Amino acid sequence: MDDHIKSKEPPEDAEIHFLDFSVLLERINAIKPVPDIRHVKKAAEFISMAERFSKEFGIEAEIQREEAQVSLWLYFSDLIISEEVKERLTELIGFADEMMIIPRPKNKKDCEFALTLDYLTHHIYLNGEDLHPF
Repeated sequence: MDDHIKSKEPPEDAEIHFLDFSVLLERINAIKPVPDIRHVKKAAEFISMAERFSKEFGIEAEIQREEAQVSLWLYFSDLIISEEVKERLTELIGFADEMMIIPRPKNKKDCEFALTLDYLTHHIYLNGEDLHPF
């Protein structure tokens, strides 16, 4: 076993980790969101499509409007998705800029998986570089 794991003392390089964190904070503060007018206008269409999908197929949904994006969380109670649901879901996925699948989210009972779709309304720049070009 390593010496720094046995000891309750912080490892010698602990200060380096702290300095790395402060650099990260500086970078976070340097992030600049810039609205994309076309995407801002189409956000309402994404939200409307998500609401219709949820209502039509009885799939629980949460829509979160954030500074630079709209996030859609869909909670599926079944692993099997019908052809009709798959077609409409494909439309939503095509509209989104990012997606993530979360198996059995802890905050939802009887949920097999959650699908998150993010629709970006702003470009996010860090030191002049667009982090999520669309």
